Amino acid sequence: MNDNGNPADPFRAFSAAALRRRFFPRRRGAGPLLALVPWADTLLLAAAFAFFGQAAALVPGQTVDLPAGAFRDGAASSLVLVVRAAPGAAAAASAAADAPAAADAFFRDVRYRLPDAGREAALREALREASAASGEDTAVVYMDGALPHRDALRVCALARDAGLRRVLFAERPPAAAP
Repeated sequence: MNDNGNPADPFRAFSAAALRRRFFPRRRGAGPLLALVPWADTLLLAAAFAFFGQAAALVPGQTVDLPAGAFRDGAASSLVLVVRAAPGAAAAASAAADAPAAADAFFRDVRYRLPDAGREAALREALREASAASGEDTAVVYMDGALPHRDALRVCALARDAGLRRVLFAERPPAAAP
């Protein structure tokens, strides 16, 4: 019996208030921080995609497989293409920076102006016919050093569209002094 004369309550220690303290603590500790973890993971993934995703993007261009050794190899081909800057092209290119510089391509004693779509189609067809007639799939290209690299890419694209499989960029040996 207790002091009031009531029989002792053996379950008094298990009252609702005592159970609440034991099983549902008033301090939640790391509960709010744990709720932020999925949001932090999402932000980290978004940041990773933003920083590293641009490196994995496809960039338009032409892939060139370089030889393993020094540039000593050559090719014997009857398909010889000479590309040089057109006369007055430097002045025209400096006047209009967005316009492509004019270049002249010479193939089988015929001059083709490269930025002109009609002349490019004619050069492509001439290369296709010459390749089919000779059975060769390699063209030797002598390019002027003053031309931008987009002209080299344009020549490679023309050769590929004409059915050629290889393009050899050659350097003309310097002329002997008189």
